[in-house]
Amino acid sequence: MPLYRKRIIFYSLFTLMLGAIAVFSLAYYQMRNIGEIKVIAIKKLEELTRRKVEIGDAEMDIVRGLSIRLKDVSIKSRLAEEPELRARSVWVVVRLLPLLRKQVEVKKLLFKEHLSEWFAMPRGD
Repeated sequence: MPLYRKRIIFYSLFTLMLGAIAVFSLAYYQMRNIGEIKVIAIKKLEELTRRKVEIGDAEMDIVRGLSIRLKDVSIKSRLAEEPELRARSVWVVVRLLPLLRKQVEVKKLLFKEHLSEWFAMPRGD
């Protein structure tokens, strides 16, 4: 194989690797401000479920893909006194590309040590 083909292959692979590193670095930078993502996630969950959502702490992790670990999560109806769902730990595996647009798109949820009491109110609340 001529030398110029080897250079083209090498530079192409090198450019591809630099691009992948740049995308992951940008995603890590977005998730570094985990407090902002936590607020966005709470607002979106409350909007979707029409319930009060509380999250104790949040941290970023790369164990199961790009993910956020939420600690002490509780979801309760606005009329109820006790939460309908409590979990000590929730892993939220997020999609990479929406995160670059400061949007959280969930790919997978994993609950650890959860207690739930789901029921429907007469009006569907």
